Amino acid sequence: MLRQTSRAALLAVALILALAVAPATLQAQGDEEQIVLEVAPDAPPISGCHTPRDSGPYRTIQAAVDCTLPGDTVAIAPARYVENLVIVQPVSLYGTDPATTVIDGGAAGSVITIDEPVPVFIFNLTLTNGFGEYGGGVFTYDGEAVLSNCVISDNAAENSGGGLYTYQGAIFVLDSIVHGNTSGRMGNGAGVYAYSGTLFLENVEVNENHADEALGSGGGVYNYEGVSFLVDTIVRDNSAGRSGGGIITYNGTLTMVGGELVGNAVAETGEGGGAYTYSGDLTLDNVNVSHNQAGLSGGGVGTRGGYLVLHRATITNNIAGGPGGGVFVYSTHTRITESFITGNNARLSGGGLYITGSTLRLIETRISGNETGVSGGGLYIARTEFRDNFENIIDDNTAVTTGPDIFEQPE
Repeated sequence: MLRQTSRAALLAVALILALAVAPATLQAQGDEEQIVLEVAPDAPPISGCHTPRDSGPYRTIQAAVDCTLPGDTVAIAPARYVENLVIVQPVSLYGTDPATTVIDGGAAGSVITIDEPVPVFIFNLTLTNGFGEYGGGVFTYDGEAVLSNCVISDNAAENSGGGLYTYQGAIFVLDSIVHGNTSGRMGNGAGVYAYSGTLFLENVEVNENHADEALGSGGGVYNYEGVSFLVDTIVRDNSAGRSGGGIITYNGTLTMVGGELVGNAVAETGEGGGAYTYSGDLTLDNVNVSHNQAGLSGGGVGTRGGYLVLHRATITNNIAGGPGGGVFVYSTHTRITESFITGNNARLSGGGLYITGSTLRLIETRISGNETGVSGGGLYIARTEFRDNFENIIDDNTAVTTGPDIFEQPE
């Protein structure tokens, strides 16, 4: 598991470095020197491209994009542009400020569609009011998108990825906000959906995104069979119907370093209010997981299969309608080190931690002040191999029936 986490981190860093040097590479490969094409809403309409191409502004962003060569830059003047961009070659889009430079999809399609395996750089823009089958804000198929200082808000997907969607590609989001996006019936990843690709978020706020309230998963972020890396990112007040109100990884690897999972929720039969993994690898390193809620199990974190690593994590004030107020673990290799699991509540067993059919390494961790309506106020353990258990403090927990601090189910 630790080897897989390291590979995820190295892959993310390697891709960032590769994309960072892409403009220079593109310039070397291009037929002519890279240029900047300007866009202004009051520009006179023209047919085709200016001659030379950068001799005047274009009225629409798409018109400028259509006149670019690989590696060119499109500089967009402050305005609200109602467009659905289709990009098929490497380009950089520069707005002035996301508060004043807006691309509005008009609910007529994805705001930006990247249809080829090319890198696209997007800076200082708001992408809003997009609607597509997948990826209402940005849809990329085997392409690479880098967004910096952007706002991706109030977009919708008929299926998955209301804000951002990548299929076997890569999306890097830096210093941005992903807010108020939705996914449709049975849709997943209302904020961001990564399908068998690479996702990297750094210093991003993912908030108030909502996956389908009946069958959707991953209100904030959904990682499917890919590699996702979240650094100093806040995932707050997102919701889903089935699992992973904040984030979910399904048969993939998701690593979160720093940041918060706060105030996320799943519905009455849902699991993993803050975070959830199904046969995947989930690592939360120095993450605050608090005030999340699950209708069924795992108010803060829920797992079914795979690997779970909690290191210097704070799991506090989460609520589950069933077992595992703080953490619910089923058939999962689990390692918890230097963490705090406090003040959580489960209607059934395992107020702090409920673990069954798993392996557990519990090291230098405090489990205190948790409550349960049945057994194991702090820790409920069943059919689990305790591989490491030292320097832990488990105290001041409450259970209505048996085992206020620890309850171990007899074989």
